[in-house]
Amino acid sequence: MRFSRLKTFYTLVANKTLTFSRFINIAKVELSAKFGKTKLMGYPYTLIIEPTNICNLKCPTCPTGCGKLTRPKGMMPFKTFKKVIDELSPHILYVILMNYGEPLLNNDFYEMVKYASSKHLRTFTCTNGQFINAKKIVDSGLDEIAISLDAVDQKTLAKFRKNSDIIKVINGIKALVAEKARQNSKKPTINLQFILMKHNERQLDEFKKLANSLGVDSISIKALWATDVSNLKKFMPSNKEFQRYIIKGNDFESKAKALPCRKP
Repeated sequence: MRFSRLKTFYTLVANKTLTFSRFINIAKVELSAKFGKTKLMGYPYTLIIEPTNICNLKCPTCPTGCGKLTRPKGMMPFKTFKKVIDELSPHILYVILMNYGEPLLNNDFYEMVKYASSKHLRTFTCTNGQFINAKKIVDSGLDEIAISLDAVDQKTLAKFRKNSDIIKVINGIKALVAEKARQNSKKPTINLQFILMKHNERQLDEFKKLANSLGVDSISIKALWATDVSNLKKFMPSNKEFQRYIIKGNDFESKAKALPCRKP
């Protein structure tokens, strides 16, 4: 077993996240995958919950941002969240609080994190950084947070993250780093995410310097996800390492080899 896996295993046990029942569930799921079962013997051990499918931004490749999301818009009530956690917490390890919306718009978000944490579940969210309440985030016990920042200036940021204010994002990150220090807390770990695109790829080195100056824990450089060839032609970077797709005329296909999904 690699050292990183041993460290993760120890952390999960020490934090009471990896209980005996959860370990048995993981074993059932992994055995199901190993033997090609189409009906799993266990429960999934990572749970994605969407606190809301409403967002304040208009990102052109996001179903919510570009208005292509057909589901009714709304906020998940805490009562519903609690019911789901009560049912699945004996089996799961992680709760991911995000999907097609800005999770911090849900007024019950922090109570959701607190409740999941009370069940010794690891929690993660991703935000566009416009509504960071540093004290509430640290007080909630959130384990990990990813903050999207795809530029080092307002003009570049607005080309993709329409309606975003870079000053709010940067000030929110500074406040969160400062609040962690004030409370002497290691949580949440802060990951700054940068989607590499045609209009911002020249800013990558500046982004790394900015991230370092802000004191975040890590950065992620990500490839653009899209479902529309016109958006790909507009935003896909020249850096081939970060080209997720191959454009073929008025169509496109993924460069990745199709593999069975291990996270249904």
